[in-house]
Amino acid sequence: MKKLLFSLALVSLTLTATAQDEAPAERHSVSTNAFFSNWFLQADFGGYVNYDKNLAFSLALGKWFTPGIGLRTRVTFSRYHAFEEHVLFNLSNMFCGYNETRVWNFIPYVGAGWRHHAVEERQAFGYTVGLWNRLRLSRKLALNLDASYGTHELSSKQRALNLELGLTYSIGKGTWKQTPDLEAVHALYQSEIDALNAQVQDAYTENDELRRQLEQQNQELPPPTDNNMTLPVTP
Repeated sequence: MKKLLFSLALVSLTLTATAQDEAPAERHSVSTNAFFSNWFLQADFGGYVNYDKNLAFSLALGKWFTPGIGLRTRVTFSRYHAFEEHVLFNLSNMFCGYNETRVWNFIPYVGAGWRHHAVEERQAFGYTVGLWNRLRLSRKLALNLDASYGTHELSSKQRALNLELGLTYSIGKGTWKQTPDLEAVHALYQSEIDALNAQVQDAYTENDELRRQLEQQNQELPPPTDNNMTLPVTP
């Protein structure tokens, strides 16, 4: 019986360790990372579609504070240089839950910054709204397809549509660890405890049955013979 109980306890410990490794996670909740995690670099090439159709090259440095919200600082080099700050909203993670292997992430953004006319030496403050389509290529690398619409006051034609194509590189740790679903973990542990209790009860039942059978066998055995009987002596 002790050996059986020891085996059941060992099975319980093994199941508990497995449950800890494969604990259910909350779909829309992650653990906070350190400040130097989840940074990224971007390099894009494109240009304004409806504003002199000049080509542009941009570099950006950004950070995700959560899987759904981040900031990006972007510098654009063209006939119209620009320095902008963007607030990013990863709607794919917000509405569908965090998934580090998701191929396509849908990321709208809003921003503001300064634009400078390199030829005419004029500058102005402007606003930007855009959509960053991020396509996963590997754990560290992603393809960008960025479309933005901005307003500024460098000329009478104040609105510009910009299309860019490029790459994003994740710096350091770029993933998030999902927090465990405590209710699901409790339910999982409770189901394991119930299963273990059922096994222990079965063991007790089997032990009682074996004891009953042994007692019945003892009752059916014939009484012991007397080995000290005196034999008759022949003259």
